[in-house]
Amino acid sequence: MPTVTKTVGSGSIVAARTGMVRPRRRRPAVAVPARYRNRPSQVRVAIYKTWEASASLGFTKSTTAVLQAIIAAGVAADNPLAPIFARKATLAKMAECSEVTVYRAMRQLEDAGWISRSEQVRLDDGSMDIGLLSITKKLAALVGLCLDEEVHGSAEESKRSQDVESEPITVNNKKHSLTQNIAGSEGAPTAAALVGNGPKQDGSDGKLCTQMKDGLIAGPIYRGEQRVDPKASVNYQSTRPGFVRIDGRSVAQELVWLIEEKRLTFGALFQLQTLAKQVPGQTLSDFVAYRSERIKQLTTTSDCYRYLKKLISDGIDARYLCAQRAKKEHRVMRRQQRDKAASSRAAWCRARHEMTFLNTQTGVSYRINANHELLEVGENGLPTSRPNLVITSKFIKAVEEGRLVPFRREEPAINLDLGNRRLDEMCSKLPWLRRKGKGVRAEEGRA
Repeated sequence: MPTVTKTVGSGSIVAARTGMVRPRRRRPAVAVPARYRNRPSQVRVAIYKTWEASASLGFTKSTTAVLQAIIAAGVAADNPLAPIFARKATLAKMAECSEVTVYRAMRQLEDAGWISRSEQVRLDDGSMDIGLLSITKKLAALVGLCLDEEVHGSAEESKRSQDVESEPITVNNKKHSLTQNIAGSEGAPTAAALVGNGPKQDGSDGKLCTQMKDGLIAGPIYRGEQRVDPKASVNYQSTRPGFVRIDGRSVAQELVWLIEEKRLTFGALFQLQTLAKQVPGQTLSDFVAYRSERIKQLTTTSDCYRYLKKLISDGIDARYLCAQRAKKEHRVMRRQQRDKAASSRAAWCRARHEMTFLNTQTGVSYRINANHELLEVGENGLPTSRPNLVITSKFIKAVEEGRLVPFRREEPAINLDLGNRRLDEMCSKLPWLRRKGKGVRAEEGRA
């Protein structure tokens, strides 16, 4: 049975008894994506012709999608060679691909002469100026977009051939120009009258009005804004956390001192960063943090570069060593803090040795033993069988805040009346004793 060949794009489908070979499709399945259906008619036709010619031109699916996104992003039907102000991220979102694919496709299109890009220059603040993007006359002629000189030539020729005047009318709250005859009856607009799609000056009120084409305004979809050259796009790399912008270059915060103190140049720093990434799990910041004190002792940039390069070539685990050193330093610091707190606590106890402090709410008393730094627990100053406690910072804080007050033992009061009665009884039983004031004495001769 003979085979049947059907051409689809640049591939072919070969149907036979043994099976079917699926071709490599060189262009998208949809000629004009639905997201581009709101563009003017000439722009939609240009998008379709791009898809139609992609197979013969050898475009891949991604290249075709990027070129369609460029046309839909801002190509004006009345001036197709005007610059297109669209970021690479915007083109990637419209083409549904990555920014790397956009860069690759734009490079291929520029080499083939379908688009042109201006060179980006670096501004005084270090950021890159915007690069202008526009399509070429070759692409404009291929997709059927008329140039300015062709538009003006056909417009003048049609104006000489017809004796009509244009009167602005309102469509969708906007003024547009439709041709009317001298008698005042409104006629169908001719093709010549619809060719000029650029802005025109209305003589009645001095406002700009544009012509209609297939019920849509030809040209870019964004209208009513002042056409100015936009500023350079923001470099998001410089705004990433942990990076600092120095002379138009992004440097990690922990490596800024190498540049400011003239330890390394930008070229040496970036080269060392590339070498450090080759060591698994390491960065240049780890090596610099591990040997920062030694690097500060080096005087020249060449010495610092050679030292760091040798350190990286050794392949040590600088990140692990830095972590272990940080743990050791933390242990030393904590030990010093504990020793300092213990010495101050001992001095406080020595100054209050054998003093008793009472908790007025519970009635529990604490007697300080500075020799052993212990608290003898009792009740109202009297000892109990409770175990002793260790003097802590919480106890000292409670004393200083007044929650524990010093305990003072009160001496029992003497009943003087009872003592006087007993003295009177003694004097009555022993006649030779007589009272004198609060006491007694024996009479002379009776002792």
